[in-house]
Amino acid sequence: MNNIYKFCLGTVQLGMDYGVANKSGKPSLERAFKMLDYATNNGIRWFDTAQAYGNAEEVLGEYLSNRDNLREFHIISKLFPKAFDEGSDCVFKDIEEAVLYSLKRLNINVLDGFLFHTPEYIYREDLVEQMIYVKEKGFVRNIGVSIYEKEHAIDAAGMNWVDYIQIPYSVFDQRLSQTDFFYLTSKNNKKVFARSAFLQGLAVMNVSDIPEGLEKAKGYVQELDDLCKRKGFSRLAVSELFSLNDKRIDFFVFGGDSVQQLKEVIEVSEREDLPESLKRDLRERFADIEKSVILPNLWDIKKS
Repeated sequence: MNNIYKFCLGTVQLGMDYGVANKSGKPSLERAFKMLDYATNNGIRWFDTAQAYGNAEEVLGEYLSNRDNLREFHIISKLFPKAFDEGSDCVFKDIEEAVLYSLKRLNINVLDGFLFHTPEYIYREDLVEQMIYVKEKGFVRNIGVSIYEKEHAIDAAGMNWVDYIQIPYSVFDQRLSQTDFFYLTSKNNKKVFARSAFLQGLAVMNVSDIPEGLEKAKGYVQELDDLCKRKGFSRLAVSELFSLNDKRIDFFVFGGDSVQQLKEVIEVSEREDLPESLKRDLRERFADIEKSVILPNLWDIKKS
């Protein structure tokens, strides 16, 4: 089973030091290009980035400037978080200017998708109108939102103007499976992009390496490890296939800080699906985990 067509490479690691399990830091431009080469050579054509990901847009843009088949690539970016909040340092006067900023950094003429990185903006009529405008102008093919809370996801799934919804979805974060979200996205023809399958690498870390401040997570990771060993699967495979092979998910957003990590993820996609008994165990045991574990913005840790 090869779901490479569902892969969307996240680029946050290309623009900044990111991830609780990342020990190598932000890659050099040369290493970033090698990763992008490996991804594209293996059939990946979808890329997820954001204005807040350091210089990730520029790295991806420099890479794309040397490609002659740009029509094959689908680039999704996101507005700076809280860009239009009162007191924000953002210099954009409107959404159009923000989109043009990303297009310039990416060296492309049109974005496949542009998303709010602040979920509450889906309720801002003025900003929604501007998102619709940049789509009508042809700068963006699809518009939507990246969410964290299930309430925002459910509301977005019912909004006519939303095309794309990016959600956290993993073994440890199954909140949306307990709601009408996936019914609504199917009914209303929304594309669902699932991120955080590995929870910044937490799900596949050695338990002894999990930093202080994530004590609650250690028990869950250890329990997942024990279950995987009993069933004969790696945590990487279980974490990936649980999300990737879910038919309710249109795209699987993942990242990495080395070619080797990308290689491992792609190789897992070629395996058969998880047995139903294992998926049932995962749904039963990890369906209700504290937000302090599954939402990185709530983590209180210091990387050594």
